[in-house]
Amino acid sequence: MIAAELEATIGRLLEDEDTSAVTRVRQAGNIDSYMLDVVSQAERVEGRIRKNRRQLEELVADAAHGHISVERMRALGAEMANEHQLLEEELAAARARVAAQESEAERRHHADETRKRLAASGDALPFAERQAGLREIIDRIEVDGAACRLFLRP
Repeated sequence: MIAAELEATIGRLLEDEDTSAVTRVRQAGNIDSYMLDVVSQAERVEGRIRKNRRQLEELVADAAHGHISVERMRALGAEMANEHQLLEEELAAARARVAAQESEAERRHHADETRKRLAASGDALPFAERQAGLREIIDRIEVDGAACRLFLRP
């Protein structure tokens, strides 16, 4: 099965409202490893934010000591500010995924909403957001020739 076919098959499986009635879709466990992954992802993003702040402080110090021009500092600072904003958004999304897992009902509702959003959006979502959503709801995919089985997180 080629990648485009697999993506189309996964999209069809995600669109199915009653996943329990579809024999190709199964619930799989291991929510603990998912939570550890999300928490460690948030910690990695926090580390990148700290690094970004240190780099910005160093940039300002370089400009203050005359090692670079103020214009160069502004240009590089704008890039760092944009990166910082993206990191803050990524951290907020990771924290939202952690919070969504706190109760079983909330987690199931969040997973169903994520599944519906992914199914409805198709390829319209940015790659990183789509990938994060798929990782959130899918435990694994088994492909055997033309057959494809999708195992959702419980």
